[in-house]
Amino acid sequence: MKSKVKIPDFVLWSAVLAIIGSTVLTLIHKGDESLFFNNHNNIVLDYFFATFTHSVEFPLIIVLILLLWYLKGKKAFFESAIALSVTALVVQLLKRVILEDNFRPRLYFEHTHQLRLIEFTQPLYHFSFPSGHTTAAFCLLAIYSFYTEKKWQRILLFSLAILIGISRMYLLHHFLSDVVAGILLGVIIAWSTHFYFSKLTSPQKN
Repeated sequence: MKSKVKIPDFVLWSAVLAIIGSTVLTLIHKGDESLFFNNHNNIVLDYFFATFTHSVEFPLIIVLILLLWYLKGKKAFFESAIALSVTALVVQLLKRVILEDNFRPRLYFEHTHQLRLIEFTQPLYHFSFPSGHTTAAFCLLAIYSFYTEKKWQRILLFSLAILIGISRMYLLHHFLSDVVAGILLGVIIAWSTHFYFSKLTSPQKN
């Protein structure tokens, strides 16, 4: 009798979050979420999100992968390295080949709204869909959660991933649709890679 596949709670939470985000998208006009964040910000949040969003950028992401190796072993290291490599390939393919004409909020609202811009952040205008930072965050932190036994730690990892997604909208780098796509891509790639590695390393039954 085949054992049932157990879906990790990080994956379930991400699926629920993506459903909520997708539902919100059906109720608002494109960019309403960007305008909301732009109208509800302050200098403290500016610095927080501008700094926090870099936590899933190279070379810090290499440090996080190496830390996973140190904490959980080489299987977790190779799993995260492969998953993030696939993530980067898929995201760049979507951004620059398939959906290259997607404008980011800063350019989308350039002639229709007076936006409050954060001067110490790099202005981005093109290749909006999907959010690469969100994809990388949900991918890497999902893998971390797969190797974490304590639920409060998995909740913390999930919360950090959410903050990355929020930071991308707060900084006017992405729309909600970009972030939702990033959530789904990151988690699907992470879980698929983890499932493959688990099958690869599990003892074979006669």
